[in-house]
Amino acid sequence: MRTQSEGAVEERQNGECRRGRASGEVWGGDLAVVPAGTKKRKGSSRNGCEPGPSSTAAAASSSSKGVLNGTKERKGRGAEDGAGRSGRGRKRALRGGGVANGVLATIQGPTTSVDARTEATGVFVHDTRSDVAAGGATREDTGQDEFLIPGLAYDLSLQCLSRVPRSDHGSLKSVCKKWWSVVAGVDGEGRNEVTEARKRDGIKEEWVYMLGGGGHKGAIWRAFDPVGTKWRKLPVCPCDPAFDMCDKESAVAGMQLLVCGQSAMGFTIWRYDLQSNNWSQAPKMLHDRCLFASANTGKYAYFAGGSAQQVTLQLAERYNSETQEWEALPDLHSRRKLCSGCILDGHFLVVGGQDQDRVLTSAEYYDEIKNQWVLIENMWPASENAPLVSPAPPLLAVVDNELYAVDATTMELKSYQKGTNTWKTLGRVPDRSVDSSGWGMGFKAVGKDIFVIGGSSDRGNGHLCNEIHACNLESSGGEPKWRRVCRLFFTTGFIYNCTVMTV
Repeated sequence: MRTQSEGAVEERQNGECRRGRASGEVWGGDLAVVPAGTKKRKGSSRNGCEPGPSSTAAAASSSSKGVLNGTKERKGRGAEDGAGRSGRGRKRALRGGGVANGVLATIQGPTTSVDARTEATGVFVHDTRSDVAAGGATREDTGQDEFLIPGLAYDLSLQCLSRVPRSDHGSLKSVCKKWWSVVAGVDGEGRNEVTEARKRDGIKEEWVYMLGGGGHKGAIWRAFDPVGTKWRKLPVCPCDPAFDMCDKESAVAGMQLLVCGQSAMGFTIWRYDLQSNNWSQAPKMLHDRCLFASANTGKYAYFAGGSAQQVTLQLAERYNSETQEWEALPDLHSRRKLCSGCILDGHFLVVGGQDQDRVLTSAEYYDEIKNQWVLIENMWPASENAPLVSPAPPLLAVVDNELYAVDATTMELKSYQKGTNTWKTLGRVPDRSVDSSGWGMGFKAVGKDIFVIGGSSDRGNGHLCNEIHACNLESSGGEPKWRRVCRLFFTTGFIYNCTVMTV
């Protein structure tokens, strides 16, 4: 630490040192918390001059500046503590402000001290010269060398950050390197402490990932946050033109989006990882397939049936997002393509579809304990009215462990009665065409809501619908009352792929 004489303080400007007046206040490395890249505010020094970046005065001239992004800095002269007895003073403790768009309440309290040499790193480092940390806790009490939020214990700070909506995590990462580390993990691939804290506390959000047709090449995947009604455009997938132009199918495993299709090199799976915000190629399936049923639960994505080289399959497998490995499952009872899957009563359920030459009304679910498939006859009678030529897979959604579906031949919403193996008609889906046989429409469960996304016809009356509608059957007493959620600004209304990820 160095003291400033009555007459002058060194200050760097244009590579030269100059002298300026200052009082006898302490200007050493007692306290500085300035994230890397933080711009200096003019006139921040007491004499109206701005210290240079290498000056020790820079460590204290804006003591609270940059502690939290967008936080107003606290002005004023630091209080001296015992300056007359010891000949040196201490800066007054910082008071932290609000965080990220006002999500966190104002937090006040003492903070750790940071040596001026750590200014460039933007990391909060405990001052080893002081044995007092947040709320009187010592370094040994907290078990941490660094603080995320000044004045709060490390675990409590993590709980605060974990409650910031996922759509605002980009803002959190821009505050400082330490926040980047706990929000994104090391280089976006390592241990993600905020995500782990969200899992421990049961904090969940459900985002809808979709690929819509807009009559242009290079369609872009987008994610929709229904809580904040926000859209997020994903990075462009670095696939070849063949994959970009082909029909694709999607599924979710953990926090990964899997997109399957044909590239110039054959059947390919591209994987988007939410935490790293990057695309990469996933390991190939044990058996290439298309027109399959899929569903996800936790870290697993399940796949069953489908078609390969004009042969209908009864093969099944699942993908582990943590180990990035495929595991074979027992064969289905029936060969199925153009079928749909969901998770009901904790089981992977496969509904409807076609065999080689007939429409199937049965369903079957995978019993993991017995490691076998259980057949349910006549579960999907809507298939009896479906055309044999290119019918869409059944449109299914599960809310609170109750199964709902849309009959594409009538556009009626139905609920499945487990005890009687029957379906109850609840009402019509709002403003959707029936002559497209269910193609181009997303039907998903998002939290407590049922979402109907897009929906258009490529023949007949040419009806288009580029909107999202939703209903909450619990709040409406079981009768569907639809509300408009938003407009799909990026598509004419035909949805190629649609899936839901729990983030």
